[in-house]
Amino acid sequence: MRGHVQCCNGHYTCRDCTKKMNNKCPSCTEPVGKIRNLGLEKILESLRIRCKFSSIGCTEGMLPYRFQKIHERKCRFAPRECPLSDCAYMGSLDTFSSHFELLHSVKTLPFCFDTWFTVRLSMTDNHLLLQGGNDYYLLQAHEERFGKLLYVSFVSPPESDEVHTYQMEVKTGKKHLTLTSSVQNVQQGKLNLNLVDFLLVPRCFLSDEGLQVEVSIKRVLEV
Repeated sequence: MRGHVQCCNGHYTCRDCTKKMNNKCPSCTEPVGKIRNLGLEKILESLRIRCKFSSIGCTEGMLPYRFQKIHERKCRFAPRECPLSDCAYMGSLDTFSSHFELLHSVKTLPFCFDTWFTVRLSMTDNHLLLQGGNDYYLLQAHEERFGKLLYVSFVSPPESDEVHTYQMEVKTGKKHLTLTSSVQNVQQGKLNLNLVDFLLVPRCFLSDEGLQVEVSIKRVLEV
């Protein structure tokens, strides 16, 4: 709420616009200092605004002005880009489950946070959409000549006050592979092995029936 300032003549502007104008008032070109416009701040504090996605399903109701942008960044009805390569789809999170199944033949697996759940991948499965409450993740299995690379990435990154971590385990006989990592934000269709944590599953762990992976995802609020 402290983003509005004024010049010596009382004209107000926001700090972002002031920077674009080289700290000059857009109305009279007088210098804009650090004088807060308290009157405007009080007016904005009292405003209530609907989410801009209310027309397509958001039922959040009237939001305080200062929380509008925060809400809209994480609103389930905000358009998101499909993370799979060569796909130009944009849609709300609520449409992703049907989009992945119909266009990419990728199933959705619901799960509960902070508990282990089992994922079964066939030899041809490269992706699995994971749904935990209102959050979506993508378990990705990249085929390499020496085996498969497994990792979990965001369909939509969360707010900065949450840390999302996950664990993966793969077992076969007495052999046991594990990975503990933060859920990663991987750009669409791009995998940089120097930046991504992954679990390397050698071919000796794979069978004709596919691969069984135990997964646990946690959300932790930063203190």
